[in-house]
Amino acid sequence: MRLARPFRFDLTGLLHAGQNRLEVRVANTIAPHYTVTNESHNLGPTDSGLLGPVVLSQQLPVDEWTAWAKQETDQLLQTLNRSTETLKVAQQRWERGPHWSVLKPIDIRSTSGNVLQQLPDDSILASGERSATDTYQIDFGTEATGITGVRLEALPHASLPHGGPGRGESGGFLVSALQLTVSPPNGRRFLGRKVRIQIVGRQEYLHLAEVQVFSGDKNIALQGNATQSTTSNNASADRAIDNDTNGSWAGNSVCHTNKEQDPWWEVDLGADLPIDRIVIWNRTDGTLETRLTGFRVSLIDSSKKTIWQQFSTSPPDPRTVFSLTRQAVALHRVGTRVDRPDKRVPPMLGATMSETAWSVSPTRPRRLAAIF
Repeated sequence: MRLARPFRFDLTGLLHAGQNRLEVRVANTIAPHYTVTNESHNLGPTDSGLLGPVVLSQQLPVDEWTAWAKQETDQLLQTLNRSTETLKVAQQRWERGPHWSVLKPIDIRSTSGNVLQQLPDDSILASGERSATDTYQIDFGTEATGITGVRLEALPHASLPHGGPGRGESGGFLVSALQLTVSPPNGRRFLGRKVRIQIVGRQEYLHLAEVQVFSGDKNIALQGNATQSTTSNNASADRAIDNDTNGSWAGNSVCHTNKEQDPWWEVDLGADLPIDRIVIWNRTDGTLETRLTGFRVSLIDSSKKTIWQQFSTSPPDPRTVFSLTRQAVALHRVGTRVDRPDKRVPPMLGATMSETAWSVSPTRPRRLAAIF
């Protein structure tokens, strides 16, 4: 290692406007040692070690450095304040955030005969003789699109025990199940020409015992033309519309593709027709039904536009029914909220939600909500 002077330290980017405190630590220097044992032309000047007082100097005078630092700071602030189209879009998306809208009930029913009253704020108040269990069925109408969440609110009311929000003796309640289905408005039906089934995102075999496409009570798939991405073992696509739901390979009624990326099968109905439900029957022999784990079923119209689609994570066992007139929606619990619907809190004592129930035993009337 060659020692040479002077030592320099580059502090660019490390100092800020105003006073800066610098601490310099000097370890042992080897310069005095080499004054005896080595000649200077080998190692450089022997006084190149930090032997005396440490002197710090700056290239710019203080006023010039301050002006330079202010210029750098102003440029950084301009960069931070400069708006771009990407930033505008991101800000608009952030400002939109979750927006909750109250659904307006159009029909409310109680299986046990309790009285359900729609209040002016579109909340629903239960009254009448209390029963051990009850099921409320409520139909709502909405023109909202892009719905990503559902919030079930339980509200206090003076007519409820201890002010509510439940009808239990302590003002509590227990919700054991919440089911949500969606129907097209005004009895409208989906019109489609092709039904496509596809395994997405992996290499796999696709085999189907039968695909039924119902318009009313008629299976119109039987009049269609079936195709698939490839054919294996002479198991052609039309086997899945031969009116035979036998899922055994030996029955010669199961279609089969090669093992390939994103294999598909589809039936062309010949024209856009009203579709009410689609039933998919799986292969049942040899524990091979799991090959149909994670598949997508789509309804496509004559303009090649996908007008309805659903993804299934579980294989048909032996069949899966997809209703296009009243479709179930899978709900996943996010959490609970207490008192203020805009304030997120974790489940707490007296307001708990397990994997199977939402139980509330309040000590005072309070507003609660479960988010899905």
